[in-house]
Amino acid sequence: MYNRISLLIFPILFLIINIKSYGQAELDINDLLSLETDDLFNIEIRGGTIIPQESNMLPVSITTITSRDIEITPARNIYDLIETFVPGALWMNHHDSPHIGIRGIITDRNYKYVLLVNGRYSNMKAHNGATSELENHDLTDIEEIQIIRGPGSVTYGPGAVAGIINIKTKDFRKKGLGADYSYLSEYNNHNLSLHYGSGNDTLGFSIFGSVSKTPGIKGIEAFRSHRINMIGYYTEEGNADLVNDYMRDYNDQPQLKFFTEIRFLNEWKAWARYTGAGSTQFGVAGKHYPQTGLNDDGSPKLGDYKNIKQCNDRHFTITLANEHDFGSNYKLSSMLSWDSEDVIRREEYFMHHWAFVPIPEDILRELGDINSIRNKYYHFSEDELLARFILNKEYENGIDAAVGIEYSRNSWGPGWGMDRTEFRMGDQHNIISGPDSKVYDTIVDPGLCRGVSDGEGYWVGDGWSTNTLSFLAEVNIPVRTNLNLLLSSRVDKDSYSELLFSPRFALIYLPAENNYLKLILQQSQRMNTADQLLIENFSGKKSDPETLNGMELIYLCNYNENLQFNISTFYNHLEVLSWFDDNRTTRLTGELSLAGIELETTYKYKGLIINLNHSYVKQVEWDMSDQIDKSGISYSDYNVQLDGSILTGTGNDLNNWANNTSKLIARLKLFEDKLLLHADFRIFWQYEGAKDGLVVIENAVEGNPDGEAYQVVVDRFREENAFKTNFSSNASVSWIFNDKYSISIYGMNIFSSDGFKRYTYEAGNKWQDQVLRGGFVIEPAVYGAKINIKL
Repeated sequence: MYNRISLLIFPILFLIINIKSYGQAELDINDLLSLETDDLFNIEIRGGTIIPQESNMLPVSITTITSRDIEITPARNIYDLIETFVPGALWMNHHDSPHIGIRGIITDRNYKYVLLVNGRYSNMKAHNGATSELENHDLTDIEEIQIIRGPGSVTYGPGAVAGIINIKTKDFRKKGLGADYSYLSEYNNHNLSLHYGSGNDTLGFSIFGSVSKTPGIKGIEAFRSHRINMIGYYTEEGNADLVNDYMRDYNDQPQLKFFTEIRFLNEWKAWARYTGAGSTQFGVAGKHYPQTGLNDDGSPKLGDYKNIKQCNDRHFTITLANEHDFGSNYKLSSMLSWDSEDVIRREEYFMHHWAFVPIPEDILRELGDINSIRNKYYHFSEDELLARFILNKEYENGIDAAVGIEYSRNSWGPGWGMDRTEFRMGDQHNIISGPDSKVYDTIVDPGLCRGVSDGEGYWVGDGWSTNTLSFLAEVNIPVRTNLNLLLSSRVDKDSYSELLFSPRFALIYLPAENNYLKLILQQSQRMNTADQLLIENFSGKKSDPETLNGMELIYLCNYNENLQFNISTFYNHLEVLSWFDDNRTTRLTGELSLAGIELETTYKYKGLIINLNHSYVKQVEWDMSDQIDKSGISYSDYNVQLDGSILTGTGNDLNNWANNTSKLIARLKLFEDKLLLHADFRIFWQYEGAKDGLVVIENAVEGNPDGEAYQVVVDRFREENAFKTNFSSNASVSWIFNDKYSISIYGMNIFSSDGFKRYTYEAGNKWQDQVLRGGFVIEPAVYGAKINIKL
């Protein structure tokens, strides 16, 4: 069916020669700044298309988080905001970075989501996908965040098979000088930001800077399941101080953020942005101690415990953008941009050696240095030069059309300020410069010192580069006064990939006034990670893309000025590219079919706003690829040996997912809008796929005399009420003294009876004695305050 649709859409789109483009938002920025709290759930915002559309006519399911939402909602970062406001969304801890899940799609990295900043693609292509911006604690420079639920590669490019996160920064030109400060207990988090702006619509500039310091939570309640003899809380073993400090800054370096923007000649905009964020990862990982030498008996001499399991991401972007009206209904949108990202992931533990192990002294010193390249899973930088041009044309008969072209030059090499000898990347961390690399070893077993031997890795010298060329087109046809047809298409080709093609067919029907019925059929494709593309290129292959074929039906009703509701049903079939541990690669893991429904309603009356939503997602089928015996997607198709037993497929549900999610957000304004009360509640229930993992183990060891130890693990998970209903709630009280001063007091997880379990992404059984690689931390109740001053 999708192939037939593609054949129809593609020639139609490229018959359109006259075209137009426009930005993301329908409202002017000054309109957004003047919005009252009543309008928070009713903002008209455009996203998901390159032709202007009214918000009700958009062929996507979209959630917009405004600056007012950010000001009064208790949240540590953007991950928290997404989990609070987006129907069904959640996030989990993991080794590389926190992982987002929307509509049942959550894997070992965020590479199925696209991150945009002011419309500029900001994903890390090499490894992790959407990473920068999402962990920053200070959010006072953000005007709004659009989150599109579902695929969007047709508009935003390869990678957007599961969702899009579009961040729009504030325009401080008319705000003058201002400052914001916030504090969050337990984490001991302090945020301070300053901004200044001056000018008007013709000429003006803005500047913003912030610093955020977070020592993290010491001794957080962390439940681990590393092996059958290592299960339970660190506190049970008297080792509460040995769990990683939760969300502690990378190397105790504060998060920094800087943004400046200049607008001139009415249609030009130049901006530069830097974000730096890093923290301890994984949640349930423990601290570890470096080896400082040898004892008299030849055993390792150990130093103090350190937070070794950490990741760090620094991102810099500079952009010049223009929107020019040629007249005769022609408009051209242009962008020229360059960005660079520096990425580090450290290992989970230090290597230790006895005297009888023949390791050179210089290597032993490197293994004891927490910042040595030998203790880093990867450290590299990624640069992109991007040029984009989109031309738009409005015809007198109501037809709108747009075509565009994008070119990017992508490069990978040593991290910022590092030389080629310290460059390291790849799923197997074996992409290095060559024999001059500091991790190139000729000893018998390089694995003992985290090295790479001759013939084992991939040598790239100073790095490598690829080119990506993209064409996109869209036509909007008003078939009748109450029926609209939108046809969209995008083609992408990278030096190391096969051709990617993402078409979309959308019908928007108005059966009655303020009622909208939308049918969307689309194919969305994503390239593999850059490190995997490189490896396949070394073997003379072009990498096949990951493909999602989706169908969505949306019904939107603005019943009256106080009540609106939305129903969305969807079906997606995804050829999943994800982590396969046996050969440590990102490869085709299987085919996933899932379906779901989202219900959302908003009611407002005078100073009260209530938003209630519910999401249900169900796996239809999971079929693993040949030679794959396990994954983190589902236990429904499983075939793993376990001490003489076999873990066989059970159930038909998604792992790492709650089938049902219910969320409530309430706002109340009092005392002539001086007092704002906020509360939000999230309930995640029916983690059926994770429960299947327990049943799989029970079935496998039943009757096995060696199975008792495994049953102990299963029983312990159940004793801890793991994978049952998980509840969290937040609240805040904000007082607005005047248009220059305000203060908020807030709490997180304040009504959770036994704590909110923040689960760790579980990638499936790995070792014979490792039953479940998951676990969780119990996030405590925390309290904080925010102060806003405008001078």
